[in-house]
Amino acid sequence: MNALVNLLACALAMLPAPFLWQGRLPLPLRGAVLGAALLCFEVFSVLSFGNAEPYALYEMYPLEMFALCLCVSTLLLKRRRAFFAALAQGFWLWVEFFGRLSLSYRNVPFDYLPLALLVAGLAFSPLLNVRRFDARLYFAVFWAGVWIVA
Repeated sequence: MNALVNLLACALAMLPAPFLWQGRLPLPLRGAVLGAALLCFEVFSVLSFGNAEPYALYEMYPLEMFALCLCVSTLLLKRRRAFFAALAQGFWLWVEFFGRLSLSYRNVPFDYLPLALLVAGLAFSPLLNVRRFDARLYFAVFWAGVWIVA
């Protein structure tokens, strides 16, 4: 995969994060905003990897982008930040594990490092209860690192 495309995907995944939980929106409208973000990630993936020769390697890419977006969006919450960060990391772990498990049936090697990093992030997510800005910045850098490794 091209490093520039990976960088653009990471930036695009972090772009809508500040706007996901702002304001008081009704649940259907909030679901539509999340669906629009996922659709945007899918369009980016198709335009970036549409002619790639095994496309199977990139079929879980939009869900990974969505999981990164959810993780970064939890950093801006005022209440229950650690709980929702753990949920978002659990979703990312679920996407990584089952996506890589399904790809292993297509003779793609199973990579354990992103799974181990996400489990470590789950273990350290209670640090987000601290009101300091440093912990949020460290988690943002950590999730960008997980994105690069994955």
